Amino acid sequence: MTLPPKETRFVQHYLISLEATAAYKAAGYTTKGKSANVGASKLMKKPRIIAAIAAGQTKVAAQTGLTAARVLEHLRARLEEPMGNIKDLFNGDNLKPMSQLTHAQAAQIAGIDVVKQNLHPNDGKTDVVHKVKALDLRGIHIKAIELGLRHFGLLHDKHELTVTDGAALVARLAAARTRAK
Repeated sequence: MTLPPKETRFVQHYLISLEATAAYKAAGYTTKGKSANVGASKLMKKPRIIAAIAAGQTKVAAQTGLTAARVLEHLRARLEEPMGNIKDLFNGDNLKPMSQLTHAQAAQIAGIDVVKQNLHPNDGKTDVVHKVKALDLRGIHIKAIELGLRHFGLLHDKHELTVTDGAALVARLAAARTRAK
């Protein structure tokens, strides 16, 4: 089934961001106030949109080899691995040569500033100071895993409840409140 152009763009953007409201805006729908939330919610309930998103997710999973099990395994591994220690980048007071760093140690480095200055006045020496900026790799990994969990529908921001007999539910809730008192 072919979708209209805006709905096609909505699905494409949704598959990238997994954010319905952002995809709604990016697809070119007119928005005022909270209309983007409402419009995105309505689109997400349309069977043809649901089918197009499912087909897109299946295609992406097939192309990348990603599965829910792999995402969960990566999450487990990231949570169990020890955090790197910035001190491991140094031999005493000197930064190790890059060739001596492990891949994991090198991946921690966001940047290095080398500053030459005289730290102790009147000693006649120029000191070299390495200012190392480290990355929070665990945070980066966790964010990537969060996106994977969302992709496979294993993580939701909100849940919808469909009630077929609202009167019976209201009566049961009222009875529960009475018992709780």
